[in-house]
Amino acid sequence: MSPQAQNFDSYGSFIRTLDTKTNQIPDQGPGTPSIPYVEMDEKWGLISDLIGGTGDMRNAAEAWLPREERESFIQYRARLGRSFLYNAYSNTVDRVVAKPFSKNVILKGEEDLPEQLAFLETDADGQGGDITQVAREVFELGVAYGISYIFVDYPYVEGINLATQRQQKVHPYFVVIHPRDLIGWRTEKNEATGQPEVVDVRIKEELILPAGEYGEVKKEVVFCFRGNGTWTRYLYEDEDEAWTVHSEGTHTYPGVPLIPFYTHKMGPMLAEPALMDLAWLNLCHWQSYSDQRNILRIARMPILHQAGVTEEELEEPITLGPFNAVRSIDPDAKMSFVEHSGKAIGAGRDDLKDLEIQMEVLGMQPFVQPAVRSRTATEVVGVESRTMTTIQAWIRSLENVIETAYMFAATWVGVELPEDFAVDVFNEFGLSFKSEQDIRALDAARMRGDISHTTYLRELKRRGIISDDISVAQEVEDKLRLQEPLVAEAPPTQDLGDGEQDFSVDMQLGTV
Repeated sequence: MSPQAQNFDSYGSFIRTLDTKTNQIPDQGPGTPSIPYVEMDEKWGLISDLIGGTGDMRNAAEAWLPREERESFIQYRARLGRSFLYNAYSNTVDRVVAKPFSKNVILKGEEDLPEQLAFLETDADGQGGDITQVAREVFELGVAYGISYIFVDYPYVEGINLATQRQQKVHPYFVVIHPRDLIGWRTEKNEATGQPEVVDVRIKEELILPAGEYGEVKKEVVFCFRGNGTWTRYLYEDEDEAWTVHSEGTHTYPGVPLIPFYTHKMGPMLAEPALMDLAWLNLCHWQSYSDQRNILRIARMPILHQAGVTEEELEEPITLGPFNAVRSIDPDAKMSFVEHSGKAIGAGRDDLKDLEIQMEVLGMQPFVQPAVRSRTATEVVGVESRTMTTIQAWIRSLENVIETAYMFAATWVGVELPEDFAVDVFNEFGLSFKSEQDIRALDAARMRGDISHTTYLRELKRRGIISDDISVAQEVEDKLRLQEPLVAEAPPTQDLGDGEQDFSVDMQLGTV
């Protein structure tokens, strides 16, 4: 999604921007986003397109790949079509997520869980997804966007008693909310804690309705859940450009059962992508790659230079090829190819390699960078030989989020969780002080170019930083395959005239 049409470009009714003069967003119905949402969504647009891959980056067009001065629309579209995204951001997110979920989530004290909650381990989302799948989805979105949410819901079944609900396995379930779908919320100060408390949320949904005998139509829906015991689904009617009540009802939860998961918290319900620097570097690589592909295309097509030919000969079409010849009646006529010297190709290639190394090293920081947190006096005195890394801090936070979700589910059905209940997500891949030093030394050596990509990956694998399932040989092969179009040498200059010297120039190109 491009920033030119932010806040749901496929949903026209959701398009809202912050008035910088008044610092407010006018009330235009349930689809009006909260100000923190708009502030976060400015960066989420790039994140979504990077994760979407080459297709989404091309669709964003000039948002992420500006058109050069004097570059025609046709030329720009052709250049855009030759551009390819090096998926550093998406691959890094996948690598970060893969490590903690190489093993299933463990529920401690699960044998003592009330039967109303026992189903959650194998059917956490109400659709057959187990608790590990739900936890992984929450974690993946949080790593990618800086924040994600779990909404604890309970199916409303009218007219059946508790025994029937148990028989039909009706139970609370966890809904993973994409950060770009929770468009608005309101908070109030909790008198008991003194902290802000969410009192209503608005979640973007889609509704497919029949249109005629066989057709269908997609409608925009906003689900509003309030802490006062009511909920409403609002439907946007395109014809009237207005919101109407689609359905409404009541609930028994004492508040709003929403839990945010942060990886880079900036405030209550406010975050930014933890890997934003990597995203900007990935964008630089996208733009540089486009320039490189463009210069290669031009360098591969030399221009025929003719001197001494007649006006009539200039007007005749020329066919170049191995079985054709360029003729002239003038014996002094000279012909040669004007070609790119290749200097820009080498500079572009070096730039791409430098960016890839920077992204590679930056993507390892969650595994080696110590988590930023305040320490107690006891912790300061007895400094652990093993420091909690950033990813381990994220995992600890995720465990708390899942435990809170279980607590909210227990509130829904009026039961208590066991005292020893806890959620355990695999995190035994932190670094000792010595190992952390080793990784930093490897990063520095890779940045200097002292070691190869292959050696770097082998050393990381040997230290357990990347999964044993990853094939170093395959990773190297994939990287080389992606670079093949970028390492082509400049075509040699050619001489078509008898005794003619090379006529080679370093062409000045608008996109170089």
